[in-house]
Amino acid sequence: METIPVHWTALSAPSAYLIRIQESTSDALSRMTEHPRAITTAFERAAKKVREQLTLDPTGRKLESWEAAVLVLQTGSAMFEWAYTTDDAIDVMIDHEVRHLSTLKDNVAARRSWGSSSHKWLTTFWWCLICRDGPRLEQLANIPAENLFPPHVQTDEYWIRWTEALQIWALKQPGLVDKLGDAIQLSDPSIAVITPRDMLDKINYQYIYLFYRVLQGDPDEFNTALQQALHYHREYWTSDPDREDDFTGNLALGLLAIACLALDSGIPVNVQSDYLPEHLLRGSWLGEFPI
Repeated sequence: METIPVHWTALSAPSAYLIRIQESTSDALSRMTEHPRAITTAFERAAKKVREQLTLDPTGRKLESWEAAVLVLQTGSAMFEWAYTTDDAIDVMIDHEVRHLSTLKDNVAARRSWGSSSHKWLTTFWWCLICRDGPRLEQLANIPAENLFPPHVQTDEYWIRWTEALQIWALKQPGLVDKLGDAIQLSDPSIAVITPRDMLDKINYQYIYLFYRVLQGDPDEFNTALQQALHYHREYWTSDPDREDDFTGNLALGLLAIACLALDSGIPVNVQSDYLPEHLLRGSWLGEFPI
């Protein structure tokens, strides 16, 4: 089994930053019933919390790491459900509690503006795959792709086609091969000029190609692509001091999610790295508590 070393050192005790993130996450959760828009803050805090938690527990063997992962899933999917529902309120499970979120204080346009983010959508999509949550995945996939790309935000066309491909796959609709082919073709650096070149080559394109390898179903080709993608991930996050100090790169989130998909599709994952926490990859905590 190939082992890809990470560029960071595991923490032996919670950092002051993690403690602050935990406190601010709890605060946002406590405010949601009275101020439902706090769900967006809760999601952002939870997304940071899980990455910091995994610097304490690189393999994800502790229950706290699974709880942190589930919290991102729950807050992200609740944020989109709240943004797009036509009901007066929704009831959602978050952090072991059913929360009642009213939609009456914020109009539809305002709510959807908070849910109009392809980045937030993809982050939540990844956590659906990691937590093996099919219903939430389908719910996300039913959000019209055009709603995720506000006209005032410049976006490369390949990223829109990639999002549409994931939705087609999740909903088991026809046209996946053509849509994925469009995403690959439009990711050519001569066409995709908005995405920074190193992010395009070393991060975003790797998602598309690795997903393609899952669809092809060849274990050797998939594992070769995963190994290469992890090397690129490490290169990207160590290319300058600011990135290296940013714990966002401690977890290869998209690669982990696609590796989970591969494993669940019957493709063995023969690459080992703390960029891919072992117990999240293997689903060791699945079924431990209702999510």
